[in-house]
Amino acid sequence: MTTETTKAYFSYGEALDQYIESSQNPDGGLGTGYSLDNECGLMSPGELGLVWARSGAGKSTLLLNIIHNTPDIPTVFFNMEMRARTMAEWLATMGGSLGVDYKVLAEVILNGEDDPRHLEVMEALEKSKAEAPKVWFVEPRSPDVDDLRRVVDEIAVESGIDPVRIMVDHLQLLRGTRDYEGTTVMGERLHQWAQDDNLAVLCAQQTGRSGGASGERNDGHLPVTLSSGVFGGEHDADWIYGAWRPERNPHFRKSRGEFKKEDDFQQMLAEKRRVRGMTHFAVIKNRPFGTLMEDGATLFWNYTTRKLEEK
Repeated sequence: MTTETTKAYFSYGEALDQYIESSQNPDGGLGTGYSLDNECGLMSPGELGLVWARSGAGKSTLLLNIIHNTPDIPTVFFNMEMRARTMAEWLATMGGSLGVDYKVLAEVILNGEDDPRHLEVMEALEKSKAEAPKVWFVEPRSPDVDDLRRVVDEIAVESGIDPVRIMVDHLQLLRGTRDYEGTTVMGERLHQWAQDDNLAVLCAQQTGRSGGASGERNDGHLPVTLSSGVFGGEHDADWIYGAWRPERNPHFRKSRGEFKKEDDFQQMLAEKRRVRGMTHFAVIKNRPFGTLMEDGATLFWNYTTRKLEEK
């Protein structure tokens, strides 16, 4: 892909002209499809965003939901943990047009014409291909930024479409990112790539934060904030999003015998039901606009479609 410009400096007038031009371009912003876009603004090409979340908080699910919400944005999703076919299946079910629960989709396909649902499901799957014509899935193994860049360039040449948004899941699975120094260097390289090739790069980053009643570093229910830890890549990020799931609270895994009173046990069950399927999606750093949404938009998992829906 070609760079937008190779100049190293701009006069005030030139920089202001760039701002005016970008503001006049309604397609310049790349949203998530959730309400925090209205509150905090949109990522733009040339920017790096990190999605901070603990293990099991649903990083891949969240990124796939963002693609589902904004399918017209040419997007390449590099996922080192999921197969391309799995990501495609998840994305296909999110539209809710298949007519069956995602849990039985593979069974319906396997049953073939013996299943009365088969024809409708296959037609819906074929139709879904046209709903995200500018989305590509890649399943690399321990790549570096140069590897990612080569794939994006190849997609642009073969398809005639220039990807503008890159998703990576996740940062610590890129080559050389097993420690703080490595992730810091990778954050710098991803940011430079975003600027050089005029791409919006959104990269999930697994975090481990201490705290909580259990003392576990990966309690996925704990809110993610800038003040609760420091991670490599943070300095170079224009955006940092946070995601956490209240139902991951280890308190909800306690058995009846671990409570002194039955009422306490019943209260725990009631609270567990209240937060079931809930995810908080927050903006905790926003270099372009400054507006934060630290409490986050509240999303709920649809147990039929895998969609994270905002009520």
